[in-house]
Amino acid sequence: MKAWFALLLALCLAACGGLEEATGIPDPFGTPQPFRGTGDQRLVAGVLGERPIYIGPIANLDEKADAALRAAISKEAEAFDVMASSTAMTFQALTLAGTAHGSSVAFTLFDGSRTLATFSATGDPASLAADAARQLAQAIGRLGDLPPTPTPENAPLIFVREVTGPSAAVTEPLKRAVHDKLAEMGARMAEGPAEGAYVVSGAITLADGGNGTTSIALVWRVLAPDGRDLGKADQANALPTDAVQKTWPEIATMAGRAAAGSVAQIIATDFNKPKS
Repeated sequence: MKAWFALLLALCLAACGGLEEATGIPDPFGTPQPFRGTGDQRLVAGVLGERPIYIGPIANLDEKADAALRAAISKEAEAFDVMASSTAMTFQALTLAGTAHGSSVAFTLFDGSRTLATFSATGDPASLAADAARQLAQAIGRLGDLPPTPTPENAPLIFVREVTGPSAAVTEPLKRAVHDKLAEMGARMAEGPAEGAYVVSGAITLADGGNGTTSIALVWRVLAPDGRDLGKADQANALPTDAVQKTWPEIATMAGRAAAGSVAQIIATDFNKPKS
């Protein structure tokens, strides 16, 4: 079975910050990922290309303090889109363990018995948990450098054919964002129709949502190289019309990058199937 292990769905923090400053609305198209936190953990690890994290015991803390800090780190990790749990070690989980020294904790991230990273966090429990989660995200590549690009034979070829809508000014930022995010995740991108390519197309509609808002609906369709319809990803929201008019490029970038995650999962489900 081929496996596309490069689907690391990183947070686009810079875009989020710009969007919130402009509109006051955090990630308006933050579509939930189908396998996030539920379902078969083999799918989570194999399709999304990420490893869940078990927040293990922290030595030198009493039972209550240990449980509270571990739970806090797990919760803070959600802000960085890191799958973490302080209560269950799931399939292929990495382990984060720590040793407390006063107000500081020295952490080690393990893959089995192999050390992957070490770091320390200091402060009151809340700030310590936030800092530990940030450094954990950094250690597993959710911040900072992008993951290595997979070899061509282990990555699908994708052609983003078109996005239809009211105007090129509306559709082009969406198309560019989906294309660029899929490329960041390790896909081989075709700039035109190509044999063996998965085909992605999108459609956007804008309508008066009432009360000074604009209703936005997007549908992303994915076709297999042989023309099979693999499914679609839907996005919808109503945003302030003033924000849509003034900051559409930022909103479109966020929408397209969020959609790329769902599109990638649709493609990976087909790409990773055993070939007869």
